[in-house]
Amino acid sequence: MDRRHHAPDVRRDLRSRHRGEERYLRQTFPDYDDYARRVPRFFPRLTPYGSQRSAYSSARYWKHREYQASLGCAVVLAVLVAKLMLAR
Repeated sequence: MDRRHHAPDVRRDLRSRHRGEERYLRQTFPDYDDYARRVPRFFPRLTPYGSQRSAYSSARYWKHREYQASLGCAVVLAVLVAKLMLAR
């Protein structure tokens, strides 16, 4: 299959999914339109959005199980290092 013909299909699918997700966010969060206007889609902001006064909270970190992302990265890194070592 020619990749040039496949790329438009992928872009169309991603745009469709993106619109569906934004529709869900607008229905779920009343302030989403304001957020979407102020926060760029692809590039991170260098300044905080809105009046974020909350600082890092270790209680929130554990409550929302944020450590799982770190653990997942560590496992993937360990597997990649093991594959690299075994390939030698």
